[in-house]
Amino acid sequence: MINKKVLKMGGAETVIDFISQLANKTLRVTFATDSGFLDIKPEYTAAYLKNFSEVPVSWVQGYCIDLLLKLQEIIGFNSSLYLVNDERFGRKDEVTGEWNGLVRELVETNADMAVGSITINHVRKAEIDFTAPYIDLGLQFILKKKEVVQDSFRFFKPLSPTLWAYIGGTLFLVSFTVTLVNKISPYDYHGGFVQEDHKTTA
Repeated sequence: MINKKVLKMGGAETVIDFISQLANKTLRVTFATDSGFLDIKPEYTAAYLKNFSEVPVSWVQGYCIDLLLKLQEIIGFNSSLYLVNDERFGRKDEVTGEWNGLVRELVETNADMAVGSITINHVRKAEIDFTAPYIDLGLQFILKKKEVVQDSFRFFKPLSPTLWAYIGGTLFLVSFTVTLVNKISPYDYHGGFVQEDHKTTA
């Protein structure tokens, strides 16, 4: 397949055919062990594997190895496996800026590819490329659910008792003042009624 322009919504963009470029090539692949994803078979140990510059695929097992073998079958490349010395995925030293683990092997081009359950984060993505994530860890905190007690006076809770007392006092004071003025003033409803009564009597 030849690289060609592909029309997208943002315009034409050259898409590189990596699959054809990998066919019939041998890639140097590093790995770190992680239970379930990539394990060393019981008859071998990590210390033993470090003595070899290339580890046979038959010495390791797990989901990541199965995935690697499937990719080899589909794309047509070969792989040369080796165990990373410190058996770490990769962490950047904040002082020196140097990486360790699998990321260091990729950054220093000692390996073409790394396999393992490597967590994708923005620091690592700045240095290396990842495949699409094939598993979502989904870590969460679990807490006991609080029992909800039915309370008919819940509408009082947004404000403090002191504030409710001020509001009640203000309403009472305003109501009392308005009523008192209504009784005393000759221009309010009560005063006008008395005046009309006097006119009728006269």
